[in-house]
Amino acid sequence: MRLLITIALSLFMSCLSFGQSLFIPKETKKGERIDHKYYSIKYSKKHHQSFWVAYKLVHNKDGKHVKRKDQFKADPLIKGTSAQPSDYARSGYDRGHLAPAADMNFNSVAMAESFYMSNMSPQAPTFNRGIWKKLEEQVRDWSEGLGTIYIVTGPILPDTLSKKIGAHKVSVPWQYYKTILYKSPKKTSIISLILPNKGSKRPLQDYVVTTDYLEQLTGIDFFSELSDPVERKLEKTTNVEDWFGSSSMSNKSSVYYTTSTVKAKKESGDSKFNINTASHKQLTSIDGIGTATANKIISKRPFRSINDLLKVKGIGPATLSKIKRKAFVK
Repeated sequence: MRLLITIALSLFMSCLSFGQSLFIPKETKKGERIDHKYYSIKYSKKHHQSFWVAYKLVHNKDGKHVKRKDQFKADPLIKGTSAQPSDYARSGYDRGHLAPAADMNFNSVAMAESFYMSNMSPQAPTFNRGIWKKLEEQVRDWSEGLGTIYIVTGPILPDTLSKKIGAHKVSVPWQYYKTILYKSPKKTSIISLILPNKGSKRPLQDYVVTTDYLEQLTGIDFFSELSDPVERKLEKTTNVEDWFGSSSMSNKSSVYYTTSTVKAKKESGDSKFNINTASHKQLTSIDGIGTATANKIISKRPFRSINDLLKVKGIGPATLSKIKRKAFVK
């Protein structure tokens, strides 16, 4: 009897989805939740890509990995129509991975899953092969320093996206995000980044935002399994020194969560902020920018230059002058 119970329990545990071991985001977006063996997604039929992809990255200590095979295919678990490899043909956009193939090279199943089209999003070549690749490599460096980290990544998909590609009208996002959690009994830290879908030579640190702001922009609740006090503390700070500082894990040292965790940059004050990643609170701190105008700015991002803000209803030359004193565009 004991043997039968053991076998049954083993079979039950083997059937649990991979998604149940992740920090799965909470949201009410209309889409299809799918748990693949090595990552989970929430797929949008409207945009034909995922709102988010969540997975656990464990450093591969033995260094063994399978060879990348660019075998793009439709996700077999999505019901009905979904994005196809042909949607990207001659579009000018790359099939950009959300969960990178290099993070899934520990076995052939993971590698094959990483090429499902539900794990792709239309990315500008200069972005996909440039700063996005740089961020992916940085995340693997962090994993090497810490062993295990939890990642949620995806495009930001507002209803205002108008550019589409392919027969299935795949939306072309303006921005992408990654939020990364390290958690151990003694140490916990989160870092979140938002990057525009274009090439950039700027350091990754320039794109760090608070997780609170990322949640406001996406409507997604990240890492809600953390205790409320820890989640509130970490999500209102950038924690940039934990990850990019001189004692960060990129130097193989640990990150940490204590009462002395680095505070976020002040949302108002002498330092200027980037309009394309500014929080609602930062925008309304500018004289002449109220709640309605701030919402319009957020809905029309990203801007290519500061003068493009004149296209936002409610912003004239006088208000633009005030914006330039407190903000910039990059």
